[in-house]
Amino acid sequence: MDLTRKENPIFRKIMDNYALDAEKSAEETNAEISNTRHVLSTQSKNLLSTDPSKPDGPSLEIPKVIQQSMDGTLPNTKPALNLKKGGDFVSSLVKAESSVPGDPYKAESGTGAYGKYQMVKGTAQPFLAKMGKTWNDFKADPKVQDAVFAQHEKHLESRLKKFNLPVTPLNKWYVHNLGDTGGIKAAKGKSVSTKSLARNLPKGIKPTMENYRKYWAQKFSAS
Repeated sequence: MDLTRKENPIFRKIMDNYALDAEKSAEETNAEISNTRHVLSTQSKNLLSTDPSKPDGPSLEIPKVIQQSMDGTLPNTKPALNLKKGGDFVSSLVKAESSVPGDPYKAESGTGAYGKYQMVKGTAQPFLAKMGKTWNDFKADPKVQDAVFAQHEKHLESRLKKFNLPVTPLNKWYVHNLGDTGGIKAAKGKSVSTKSLARNLPKGIKPTMENYRKYWAQKFSAS
């Protein structure tokens, strides 16, 4: 009898066995993958366990001196500044910048910055233009200063978000203090020009990135 390959019982038997073997192989592979995931998950949990009494794996404990430094209980230290929290940028900035007694809206500095938020004309001008106001309006009217700075703060936040950087008080300060380019570099952990650092640090402090970060982090953590 002339049978095609599909009708041939021997051929069909061979193909059925092949399909069965392939199915078993796939099941065994999936089982191995599942088991491997379980082992890795268990090992990860054991590694991160903070309970040293657990016998099923090593524990990871934060050294006491580091923990004390973080929570501020180490003698002569302050709690570490939590840059992920956010906080009140405006009040922090005002406290950090305000050193002139009297009406903060009339405060002047030797760098040309003016008012409660110590903004220079070049920074305020784009926002004043949108409002139909002038630099003289800014200097004379506290409400104009508040409105300009509210827009400025939104700009700082949008700049940080554009570069996928955390929107924190200190990062916003970097952009406010060092400008759009220098501030983003500082927020990324990169260096900026010594001239820019010297302009934004008290005399007597060496203008290095490390000193700049420490000085302003301390200002903001104390706010």
